[in-house]
Amino acid sequence: MITFIYNPTGGRAIPDGQVENEWNKIMRLKDSDLPLMTEYSTENIFTYARFQVVAGHIFDDEIVFVFEGKEIRVNRFGAITEWPEGFCDSVIRMCEDIMTLAMKKRKQEKEHE
Repeated sequence: MITFIYNPTGGRAIPDGQVENEWNKIMRLKDSDLPLMTEYSTENIFTYARFQVVAGHIFDDEIVFVFEGKEIRVNRFGAITEWPEGFCDSVIRMCEDIMTLAMKKRKQEKEHE
């Protein structure tokens, strides 16, 4: 079992270009009998793990995510059915904010035409 701990303020950050290398390191350690726990502050490794599940490279019961002490399970489709607020959602929240502000800006510009 591989435990991925999401700690947005204290975990290790993985650059996007290094996610696959990090994953490969984890997979080499996975076959040992030792429990494997990793702690990250970036969302990309969690997304990559979900991708690996749906691609069939790892089984969903071989990984677990942990956030604020709670286990988060990924199903065989790479989906998280009960997504806790604050877990790997900063990019989604920023995209929502961008869209909201862009619509507001567009509306203001149309009013001044």
